[in-house]
Amino acid sequence: MKTKDLIVLDRHYDRQADAWLLLGQRCQNGVSLPSFTVAWSPRLAPDNLYQPKSHLDEASARRRFTQIIEADGHPSAKVFSTDFQQETFYNWEIISLDPYDRQIQDPASANSLIRTIALDYNIPKPPVVWRRTGRSNFNHGDSYELDLANLSLLEILHEMAHAIHLNAQNDCDIDQDASPHHGPAFTWIAVELYHRYAGFDLGYLIETANQENLLGPMLKSQNLFPKRSVFTFPVPVCEPKPG
Repeated sequence: MKTKDLIVLDRHYDRQADAWLLLGQRCQNGVSLPSFTVAWSPRLAPDNLYQPKSHLDEASARRRFTQIIEADGHPSAKVFSTDFQQETFYNWEIISLDPYDRQIQDPASANSLIRTIALDYNIPKPPVVWRRTGRSNFNHGDSYELDLANLSLLEILHEMAHAIHLNAQNDCDIDQDASPHHGPAFTWIAVELYHRYAGFDLGYLIETANQENLLGPMLKSQNLFPKRSVFTFPVPVCEPKPG
């Protein structure tokens, strides 16, 4: 079943999941059918429907649609077999941020920065493991550690954004595999870290990220994860791209 098989009657955006909850009436060749469906559709794969639930009438379908929203429900991990905007996020960093990257003085200074960010966002400080080669990485598994390959400020902030995102997901009781690792919820955290700790202009970050459709349909102030103090200051309004 595809989105084209639905006449969409209502929709709700799940900001953590970067997916739309759809309420629609089944159709075939443009002809309405006496069946209604509630299903999830990823923002960046809008042709696909996941976890569809059929109903015989619109009233029962709408009740289910409303119940999911009121219960702050999220789609299962099956929706996120692909981290849809990972490559786009990396390309945004390479083009818009990397030319302004700088190296932290030494490993002790890197540890100090990591400790400061962990305190600022009230998360456990991830242990740091230094690697000889490759790119820095945050281990989302049981080890909860930060593997650093160099002293790049932006790489460290990127991986700390993952650590904050993981803790924020735990606050909201969201399975880490039921939210894209580089979706809008993560992107807004990374934007804040690049602004606060690397000195990037906030308007520049939002404008360039939004040009790449990384921010999702979010406007004005962002406060995705209140317990982690993410975006507690005003954010300029930006119009998201369609989709």
